[in-house]
Amino acid sequence: MTSKSLLESLNPKGHLEIIKRHSNGFEETVLDDHNVITVGMGITLAHLFSASSSSVPADDYKIAYFQIGTGSSTMVSSVTKLHTPISAANYGETDLSISSIDIATESVVKPVAFINPSYINKTSSTKVTYSLVLEEEACSSIAIKEIGLYSKNPAQQGSGLAYLCCYRSFAAITKTDAFALIFKWTLEF
Repeated sequence: MTSKSLLESLNPKGHLEIIKRHSNGFEETVLDDHNVITVGMGITLAHLFSASSSSVPADDYKIAYFQIGTGSSTMVSSVTKLHTPISAANYGETDLSISSIDIATESVVKPVAFINPSYINKTSSTKVTYSLVLEEEACSSIAIKEIGLYSKNPAQQGSGLAYLCCYRSFAAITKTDAFALIFKWTLEF
């Protein structure tokens, strides 16, 4: 009998639901499908399980950021970055906390949105859901085609080196101020 690898034992999977919430309260689901768990999730978990010091903040291993883009990559587990991430200015008027971080496999710093911990919910002993909201005023006139979730700094690299853990590309959704865009991303282990 062969033993299972950690990845086979955990069998991580994800599901993304994208909802347009109009100003009158009407909600329309525009995507309800799986996502791709990427190699960055494996790297993040490997660093977590191999940490030899208890002085490393657990915060560094969590999925802390998301990024949206206007391009699309092939949805394979080896994808390590968004094809065409938007600029910080493209996020526009938003309550999101936008910062620039080093992304693994990139040679430049890229803008990402911080995921507020109050929008992260453990929905069962094996599932966590991230609710990411682009308000009506955010990302005006941007044709969004991709989104990714990033871990914070699992490799303990200086000021931080983020890894793409989950990715999803989809048909363009042109964001306007007529609706908020809600991404409900559930990961299961």
